Amino acid sequence: MANWWHPLCIPTLLFLCILFFLLLLPTGVINVSGADSLVLIFIFLCTVFGILSLLAAFITGIIQLFKKRQKIAGSVFLGTFILFFLYFALIFMLINSAPRPYKDDFADNLKLPNDTELFLPFEIGVEKDPVPPQKNDLFLYEMDINITVDGDEPYEENGETLREYDKSYGVAYKADIWCNPGEAGSIYLKAFEIPHETPLTRSLIYFYFGDDEKGYFIGDLKERTTIQAQYSKNPEELFCNTTKAFCIPEGEPGQFYGARFEVWFRPYSKGPERKLFEKNFKIQGCKS
Repeated sequence: MANWWHPLCIPTLLFLCILFFLLLLPTGVINVSGADSLVLIFIFLCTVFGILSLLAAFITGIIQLFKKRQKIAGSVFLGTFILFFLYFALIFMLINSAPRPYKDDFADNLKLPNDTELFLPFEIGVEKDPVPPQKNDLFLYEMDINITVDGDEPYEENGETLREYDKSYGVAYKADIWCNPGEAGSIYLKAFEIPHETPLTRSLIYFYFGDDEKGYFIGDLKERTTIQAQYSKNPEELFCNTTKAFCIPEGEPGQFYGARFEVWFRPYSKGPERKLFEKNFKIQGCKS
């Protein structure tokens, strides 16, 4: 009985080694980038060899059982069971805590500001009472982004039977800019997260290969929303300038946060660019 724990030495040491390196990761002692990615490979190999050594310990217990050494076999089986449980608990925690490569964590800890009025975008296709534009006003309209692939095989998600074209990738926005800059030029949008003033400079642009493959690229919000401004010399006259559709890649669908949209004017006369006005909205990101 004195040596019953020998088969469990290797898996125990490997488990402690994995645990030691995992505890170093959150402290910043080890950064998961560059050469430190070797640490992850080392942890993976320790996990594989640890489970294999547990299987070897379990076989050792079976051999001891056939040799009529029930106490030794029982101790080995108990230790093996406990270590198996610890290994799989560790693997479960790693899987659930590992960062998802396609998840944007920009809005994970953002809260809607309480001291700032946020306007809601209008849903395209949903009838609402018309809102009369004020002088220098901005309206955002949102539309769902869905993959439209006909004849795709159904799949299960959260207990529901879905097809690929039912899957939402968030929303895209269009902007109606009501203004009259009084001279020829172009207008465009700048956006900033509230209250940290983080610039939202990118725009996710979707496109399709044929009928069944979706692609996207990251563009520039300023370039995507730049349009030629309508104008007149009558300052009381208003014009509606509609941008192309654009997506905000910061954050995930359903993660709402406050954003300030600024309307900027670039005159064709080579004069300095100037901000016309701004408006705050409650927006969400889209999925890449």
